[in-house]
Amino acid sequence: MRRKRFSSRGFTLLELMVVVAIIGILSALAGWQVQAMLPKFRSKAAAVEFAKYVDFCRMTAIRSNKECKITILSSDATPSDLSGANVGSYSISLGNLSYSSTAWDILPEDTFEDTVDDDQTRGIIDISASGAQKQNKVSIVYTSGDISGLYGLADSIIFNPRGYVSNTASDFNAAGYIEISFANKLALSEGINDSFVVMITKTGMTRLDNTIGRRYSTLLSGTSTDASTD
Repeated sequence: MRRKRFSSRGFTLLELMVVVAIIGILSALAGWQVQAMLPKFRSKAAAVEFAKYVDFCRMTAIRSNKECKITILSSDATPSDLSGANVGSYSISLGNLSYSSTAWDILPEDTFEDTVDDDQTRGIIDISASGAQKQNKVSIVYTSGDISGLYGLADSIIFNPRGYVSNTASDFNAAGYIEISFANKLALSEGINDSFVVMITKTGMTRLDNTIGRRYSTLLSGTSTDASTD
């Protein structure tokens, strides 16, 4: 019987170099696309985290029978400028009363035990370039003073023990929301507003939307008459 002979010819050096080159090009393209998408993922993550803290503040007010507030501490005035570092921070504080609080304690609560707010480890969230929760190329976009708050507490969203937002009617837009944006600085620098928006209603409900093809901006939530006028 004749034995079949199998060719043992391998790849030439040129063939291997071509394959390696193709793999390198595809890897570079995939890496570039991932790098371009990262700020979008991070801006969404930062917005989702903020929405969770809004819910947390609401539930804290209900459980403690005291007011709770979220205050925007810093925001980015030039979010489309990549030469500037990303900026954005906010705090969560517990009031000393169920209405018209005269003192506020940044979480965790310790001021009312020793009169000194010496522990703020759970109550300050900082996504800026040097922050503990840094989100590269993501900034909070907010104009200082847009939220007037109550009791002279500007830039603050205040929850009462019923779980409602106590802010004045003027703090809500025409659709009935307070909105805080988390900007994708990379996209903005290229002229694309691909930011995530946290929408907060009078009842404390939150929605997450994107500035590209917004879904909820035309949905009405309450009216100006069902917000506090105090």
